[in-house]
Amino acid sequence: MEINTIEVIFLSNAKLAGKLCGRVAVVFLALWFISQVTELLGKYEYPEYFLGFVFLFFLASSILESAKYKVFFKKMAYSIAKCTFLIWLFIKIGDHFDWTGFEYWSQYTDYFIIAFFASILIGYTIGKHRRGARAAFYGIGFLGIVFWIFAKIFNLVPEYQTLIFFGSIAAVGIGYIVGIFEEERKFRWIYEAEDFEKIEEPKIKEEARVLKSNLEIKGGNSKINIEEGSIFVPVANGKEIGGVFFGQGSYSVDAKVKKYINVFQGITVLTGDKWKNVKKSLRDAEEKDFESMGLKKDEVFDLARIQIEEKEWKKIRKRFEKTVSSIDMPFIKVRETEAGDYVKVGPIEVIDVEGKGSRVKFGPFKVGESIEWEEQALYDISAKIRTKNKEISLKIKGDKTILKEDDRMVISKPEKVIIEDGDVSLKITENKRILKSEELSIFESEGKTVLKTPDVKVILNDELTIKKDGETHVLKNAKIKQEIKDKVDDLIRDILDKKEMKELDSLLEKLKQEL
Repeated sequence: MEINTIEVIFLSNAKLAGKLCGRVAVVFLALWFISQVTELLGKYEYPEYFLGFVFLFFLASSILESAKYKVFFKKMAYSIAKCTFLIWLFIKIGDHFDWTGFEYWSQYTDYFIIAFFASILIGYTIGKHRRGARAAFYGIGFLGIVFWIFAKIFNLVPEYQTLIFFGSIAAVGIGYIVGIFEEERKFRWIYEAEDFEKIEEPKIKEEARVLKSNLEIKGGNSKINIEEGSIFVPVANGKEIGGVFFGQGSYSVDAKVKKYINVFQGITVLTGDKWKNVKKSLRDAEEKDFESMGLKKDEVFDLARIQIEEKEWKKIRKRFEKTVSSIDMPFIKVRETEAGDYVKVGPIEVIDVEGKGSRVKFGPFKVGESIEWEEQALYDISAKIRTKNKEISLKIKGDKTILKEDDRMVISKPEKVIIEDGDVSLKITENKRILKSEELSIFESEGKTVLKTPDVKVILNDELTIKKDGETHVLKNAKIKQEIKDKVDDLIRDILDKKEMKELDSLLEKLKQEL
């Protein structure tokens, strides 16, 4: 019997056993409820045992359900954390209302809450081999502080409270110090780092069709167009989830201050959660269709297969699978994804985003980089465009669009736009615009505009202030003030388009004449 077959049988049996334990837990909960409202099963002998079996089988069910994931120990730790917290909460509620059987279990509540925090720490730390020691120590330290707060409130392990507090502070300090060695120091664990359920690998169908009319996909502020006559090869993993297109197309992304438009010819891979809603008018491909592309039918299938099965299928799979390393509770949230990690316990928030660094927040206080967490989700449509000279990625989710092309990344939403292009960055919100570049920086908010070059700083609010060579000049020229306001959009576009800064040079020359 092959190893894969044995693995499938084991996972199937573990899942079945988990469901069985869950149902047994429900049965014992029903028996406890009967003993609570009647004396049919005895007034004193049974209730605490019924509760004990409820807790035991509930915990076993969660652990067995974890076996279907490759990162078994991490998922198991989070499952234990979820179970022990719910058990602790259930006991606290039952003891408060003097429910039958809880007088016995109330003496063990400390152990359940300790197990909860220990499991959170273990699960979070196991996942840190991909992110480095800094985030692990931050997480351990701040979760330890939350546990210390719990210990103070509920009088848990009073003899160890001081040790827990100073140990947590030390962990945060160590995390801050070792951050400088982030790239060199990594935790290594001897297991395969996969956070996803197994699904069938996407494959192409050896069917070649041709678009009878243009295929157009719109979402938010963006549009993708594949032109009539393009060859289409379906992609499926049990059901059709996308396609590979050979031919011409175009895309556009509206980023408020600028619209990114591009026409391309090459190979386009389209997949997404909303693929089934994409309307296509197709016909069977003929020999002349392949000849117009300069390809043979087998070559089209080979090229399509390379896009999906040999290089891209892992990326596509991750967009179609469920991220399982997560906990959702009223005061606890844990997320571990390919993009980064997020842990929130009460007022404490730890964020670690791949390629952007880490941030720790305790109420209004922040330590680390200025980054925000965005929940990972399936994309409505994802396009991977390959031309002769470049690779372009365009992803649409609701009213949000993410465009990546060479060094440029554009994130466009109705309420926010972020553009990063080499050393240029632009952030636009409802009432603020911030541009940063080597040549020019612009800050614009309600009632205030600041332009800064290596030599001059221009501040425009009620007055027009020029700072140059250590001197400050205040100008009263209303015409110049209005001209600066009118040219901000043009200046931003010139920077984004990497044009010669003629508008800026002209403006600075006029200001120089006014001094």
